[in-house]
Amino acid sequence: MSRKFSSNWAEYLHGLSLECWQAEELGDTDFFGWYAVFPREMSILSIDSQGFVDARKFDTREECAKAWAVIEDEHAEFYADDLEYA
Repeated sequence: MSRKFSSNWAEYLHGLSLECWQAEELGDTDFFGWYAVFPREMSILSIDSQGFVDARKFDTREECAKAWAVIEDEHAEFYADDLEYA
């Protein structure tokens, strides 16, 4: 496992994301961070501006969906000012 991955699970999900296995993704690594949700695996993958890869695994799909909804809301809030000036 490379130091860029927080865990073997993060490295595994990152590999899946390279093959587009995530259900949804949002963000970017320059500002907000990049996120991908894997409902089947009950996990969310994130990559920050330094290239560090982390993954959160949840006990249920419902918990994963709720956490994804929070990320979506935070993403929308983060870019709300940009949308106002577009």
